[in-house]
Amino acid sequence: MFYSSLPFAGSRIRRSLALVAMLWAIAPGGPIASLPAQAQNQAQEQIAPGSVIDAGAKIHITVAGEPDLSNDYTVDNAGNVTLLYVNQVHLGGLTPSQASQALARALAKYYRNPQVVVTQISAGGISVELTGAISGQGTRVVRSDSRLNDVLQQAGPGLDADLAKVQVTHGQTGQTHTTDTVNYLSFLNTQDFSGNPLLRNGDVVYVPRRDAVPILVVVRGEVAKPGREQVPAKSTVYDALQAAGGLVQDANRQGIYLQHANTAQQSLLNYDSVLRNQTDPAINPQLLDGDIVVVKAANVPNVYTITGAVRNPSQYALNTPNFTLADAIGQAGGLGDRPKLKEITIIRKPGNGRVQTVKLNATDPTVQGNTIIQPGDNINIPQGTPGTKIDPLTGIGILISIFGILHR
Repeated sequence: MFYSSLPFAGSRIRRSLALVAMLWAIAPGGPIASLPAQAQNQAQEQIAPGSVIDAGAKIHITVAGEPDLSNDYTVDNAGNVTLLYVNQVHLGGLTPSQASQALARALAKYYRNPQVVVTQISAGGISVELTGAISGQGTRVVRSDSRLNDVLQQAGPGLDADLAKVQVTHGQTGQTHTTDTVNYLSFLNTQDFSGNPLLRNGDVVYVPRRDAVPILVVVRGEVAKPGREQVPAKSTVYDALQAAGGLVQDANRQGIYLQHANTAQQSLLNYDSVLRNQTDPAINPQLLDGDIVVVKAANVPNVYTITGAVRNPSQYALNTPNFTLADAIGQAGGLGDRPKLKEITIIRKPGNGRVQTVKLNATDPTVQGNTIIQPGDNINIPQGTPGTKIDPLTGIGILISIFGILHR
């Protein structure tokens, strides 16, 4: 029963009200008797035993016999709740049991032996966003007394994280934003607490990546400049081959081997596939410091020969992936006189040593565009037999003779 906010009442009235309040409190059905025995001893904690009340937490306060005070409350950012009569009471950092005792002390100014139970409905805390070189990016709700180390240990910085230049931006939507650059590495190394600041609600923590450090790789075999190459971090097999001057004519484009440092295992790569899928790490892997790339020599030289009805029959280098019959004819200057496209033959000698003869009817241009030329191919486009030439005067004589025979 509230009784001490009556400054206008006389001392006799106040004493009478106090006596009535005391009798009511101890009477059956009064605030003390109506509170369960277990709740009279300690608060029931619904979240987790020993969990503390944080800023933003939702709690329920029960004051026995006082329905005006018994209600749900939200803890403000300072860790306070505001109740009728007692105004603000600081509950941040207290367990529900401790909060019950704190409220009981505050209400004791107005109630005789107030019985209070605090239960936590939902956990509070502050909201912090994590971005950059960490594995656990996103928004986290953490305790209001959390520091930078608490959230970064949960987020898991990457191997390339620059922990000496962590940026913490303060300020919620609509507020002025400020950014602090924190040397978190100094806290890890020397326990310098300037590198482990307290966080605020709405903070954004950004962990930058270190500047790329060059790595050394070895490129061997059929490249223009075999040897040790220094390439940027995160370079790929294709990048290393380009740094080594590219493949030479006799390189086996399907015989490129990658051996990672400190391992004996080799991965076989196809250069033509690498060219087409440079952004696919499964086909064009990233290199590590000390990796070795080996380009084997081709069993068959990377050349082809084209003869017959073309303008420049000869042997040509085959350095382009998916090089077609149409490309070969074009490289040889185009078709010559009387090409017999129905009778093209390609003599092919694969790596197994068995000679194959491929016969084509290439009058359809799509056949020329779909026939892939392989190293060592010998292409022949037969030339048609020239017709018999007739002297013009002889031809005129023949025509006159035919005319005379027809008009006899």
